Parts: sequence; C-alpha cells; structure tokens
Amino acid sequence: MDPFEKLSDGGRRVWKTAEKCRASAQALLDELRYVRKKQKSNDCMAAVAYVAKSKVHRKKIERMDARSKNDQQELQTILQSEILSQNQAMQDLQIEGFENLEGDIRILITQMSQGFSDLGTFIKAQHEATDNLIVNEVAEAQRRIITESQRKEFLESFRYSKMNKRYNGVLDSSEANFDRVFASYELCILREGYEVRPEIHIVKR
Repeated sequence: MDPFEKLSDGGRRVWKTAEKCRASAQALLDELRYVRKKQKSNDCMAAVAYVAKSKVHRKKIERMDARSKNDQQELQTILQSEILSQNQAMQDLQIEGFENLEGDIRILITQMSQGFSDLGTFIKAQHEATDNLIVNEVAEAQRRIITESQRKEFLESFRYSKMNKRYNGVLDSSEANFDRVFASYELCILREGYEVRPEIHIVKR
C-alpha cells in the first residue's frame, strides 16, 4: 500500500501542503541560481540579454518569493491546527496522562485565540512560561533552604553550649554560683504552686 494512503486526512493535508511548499521553494531557488549564473557569464550577448530581461526576472522572483512565503504560512497554520486538534483528542481520552501538556496546550490555544499564526510566537511564549516556572521553583527552593537553616539554627541553640552562652549573656559567670542558680530554680517551683522543703523534696500544694 502507498504510504500516502496510510495517512489520516489531516496527515494527507499536511503532506500535500508540504509538497507544495517544497516545490515553490525549489522553483525560487532554481530561478535565483539561473540569475546568478547569468550575472557571472563572460558572454557579452548573454550579459546584454540579461540586462534587458532583468526587470522581468525581478518581478518573477518577487512573485515566486511571495508564493513560497504563502505556502510556508499555510503549512504553519495547518500544523498548528493539527497539533491543537490532536492534543484536544488526547486530553479527552487520557486526561490524567497529559497533565504536563496542559500548560503547552493552554499557551497554544491562547495564542491562536489572539489571531497569531507564527509558530515562532508560540515557541517564544512557551519559553517565557518555562522561564517563569523555573524562576518560581528556584525562589521556592531558596525559601525552603532558608527556612530549614533557621529551623536547624533554632534547634541548635538549645544545646548545652548555646544555653550556657545565653545564661552568661544575662548573668556574669562569676556570679552564677550554686546558691543563685538554685534560688532561681526555687522561685520557678514556687510560681508553679510547689512547696520546697529542707529535704529538697518537692510536694504539690
């Protein structure tokens, strides 16, 4: 079976338009090669003939260039339409399997709804969305790192050396004798409603 027959209707449309685009581009290339060859010719008669026909060739090249650009534009539009319809169908069939494509689809639909027909515009918009996502992810990662660092620093401050440093910052180490430390402890116990007896037993009042 001819490979062309195996294509879907959309695939055939793309193939035909691509062939037309290739043919117009090849015709333009052949014409440009012909003109360049005449320009380099050492034959005086050929040079005179080229000068006489230069305006005709210029108009012909302009028409061929315009046709080639139109064919390329048509191919871009068809490809965009096929991408959109295929992705929509895939979403309908397997929504959960295409979460990663939702952003791209949303960008394409938005761009097409605004009337754009340049595939480069879609690619640019996609890159901008990706850049924004990367910036947000980096910012979130930095925030998590800072938060984790602060948490570890806070927990580290409860270690003995840190607590001792804090206590010394409030009370000079030369004054931190047993009686004073115990007096502070006794005051805390009394505030909680306990009774301190000489035997150092703590009894709830």
